Amino acid sequence: MLHVAYNLQHAVCAYCMLHAHTPLTETGRNQRKERQMHPKTVVAIDAGRSAIKVAYKTPAESGRFLFPSAAMVARKLSDEAEEGRAKKDTVTINNETYWVGDTAVFQRGPIASASLSDDWIESEEHAVLLLSALERVEAVKSAAGDKLIVLGLPGRQFLRQKHRLETVAKKLFNSRTTEVKVIPQPKAPFNRHLQNDDGTLAKGRSLEESYAVIDVGRYTTDLAIIVQGRFIESGLDSCAGTKGAAEKMLLLMKEQGIQANLPDAERALARKSVMFRGEFIDLGKQAKIALQAFEEEIMATVTRMVDPYSATLNGLILAGGGASFVEQPLRRVWHNIITAPGEDSRYMVAEGMARWGAGVLLARRAALSASPA
Repeated sequence: MLHVAYNLQHAVCAYCMLHAHTPLTETGRNQRKERQMHPKTVVAIDAGRSAIKVAYKTPAESGRFLFPSAAMVARKLSDEAEEGRAKKDTVTINNETYWVGDTAVFQRGPIASASLSDDWIESEEHAVLLLSALERVEAVKSAAGDKLIVLGLPGRQFLRQKHRLETVAKKLFNSRTTEVKVIPQPKAPFNRHLQNDDGTLAKGRSLEESYAVIDVGRYTTDLAIIVQGRFIESGLDSCAGTKGAAEKMLLLMKEQGIQANLPDAERALARKSVMFRGEFIDLGKQAKIALQAFEEEIMATVTRMVDPYSATLNGLILAGGGASFVEQPLRRVWHNIITAPGEDSRYMVAEGMARWGAGVLLARRAALSASPA
């Protein structure tokens, strides 16, 4: 009992510090008390330009999945087996049926690859991808009932687009969820480090910790400085993602007579080899050359943005699908780097948002339990 009280107390403290923009008004307590006393499902959707990463927590279980950020208008399939595979990737919106994810990639129709425009969050493609993410969670039996949807935006876009994304998402999900929250993406890996899956403060962690967060994506690498749990506005920056290195890799592969496309080059960059005409070809040398300029830009940005806080920060939190490409160069300078192995680094933003959401619900239940009936 004391352990539960301790966790709830820390959840409330974490809520006050990490969720200060969501006050618990007395009116809100009274209106939502009965509903919020029951567990709800948290669905965190990290809508990246290369993949949609989802982490969820239901009253009974936690899970995660991802699928490519690709969408196309669906068409009739002649193969029955392929039609069955496409079912989970099929979404209908505004009386139009779409394929998303793997089916859109494999069918190779007029695929709308994720736009780099700031207007992407208001596009049909973005809506289709978000809706597919939610429908996949809804297929989980324990995910029935009210849901808290947590979405994220890059740090530099957060203030400008937060309300737009909330409005778009609430209209899209309509009655399928009770609440939508939008948080800065760079803060999510910090929350993943700070909180347990249930939203409580992790053992040995402190709300006073300070970290630089580096999220390495396909199109951009986003950086944020968090000091004593507080976002430093001037500490937000972005630089190149892994796409430039993959494009360089593609050119080097073609020089070797290897016919490939950009996704092939991305995989070859990660694996340092490629299967071509039935045999594995070592591309370690080419990968090193392709990554050199990318590593140099990351290191220059980190030096410029992070070095002024060197005596303040506990270390770096390294997230994103491209984290492994820059981990070793960063470790030569920074000794304390928090990251996740392999594929897990791609989920760090989504998992951090899910823990943030779980903390919101836990803190609300604690506050409501303590308030007069």
